[in-house]
Amino acid sequence: MFREAPSIRGSLAQKRIGLASLETWRLSVQEQHDRFRGQADGFERLRTQEEFTTRQKGYTGIAVVICSALVSSGVGLLVHLSER
Repeated sequence: MFREAPSIRGSLAQKRIGLASLETWRLSVQEQHDRFRGQADGFERLRTQEEFTTRQKGYTGIAVVICSALVSSGVGLLVHLSER
């Protein structure tokens, strides 16, 4: 019986060391996950901002074409009225 007690203690100590190692690994993985999640959130915000900027450029282009057409029509109308 006395011979088994040290081996049981040794086995328990090894299990505790193993559990501590697993917990350290889990915390490391959790920190890495949190860091990557933060980077992914940053990339998502950047992508959303780029989409917004692209839409704004499109709207600006459409507005420029409309304004240009209005100015051309106005100038044409003035030229036409001045010829009368």
